[in-house]
Amino acid sequence: MEKSWSFRSAGVLIRDGKILVRREPGGEEYALPGGNIELGETSRQALVREYAEKTGAHISCGRLLWIEESSFLNGENSASALNFYYMVELSGADIPGAGEFVPFKDEERMLYIWLPLENIDKVKIYPKFLGGELSDLAKYPKHFRSSYC
Repeated sequence: MEKSWSFRSAGVLIRDGKILVRREPGGEEYALPGGNIELGETSRQALVREYAEKTGAHISCGRLLWIEESSFLNGENSASALNFYYMVELSGADIPGAGEFVPFKDEERMLYIWLPLENIDKVKIYPKFLGGELSDLAKYPKHFRSSYC
């Protein structure tokens, strides 16, 4: 069994009572947009870059909401990740404001969806603590330890 490690950053973008999430077409698991932090980047820089690469959107990175240390299985392999979650805002109207969309023709492996906040507890979404935390955002960053094994 191999082990892997990742350092990630993801964004919470809320508009008109909906949160932007992503999932694989035909998949049932949702997650916040974001991606891996590259060597030499801060978590904020990585998030701005990842949003632009994956959605075409230009964002400004707001306050840090949560830090999550997670462990999970990636196929048959054990994996760990350190995740930073930020509140983000669009710097312009770069993405559709409703429904589902695929930002780029070559990015068809991910579907982006505006999920109504009232439906967040009705879907399988990661991080698992998301639904409970969105209803009452803490003034200071919170730390979570999650196991998805």
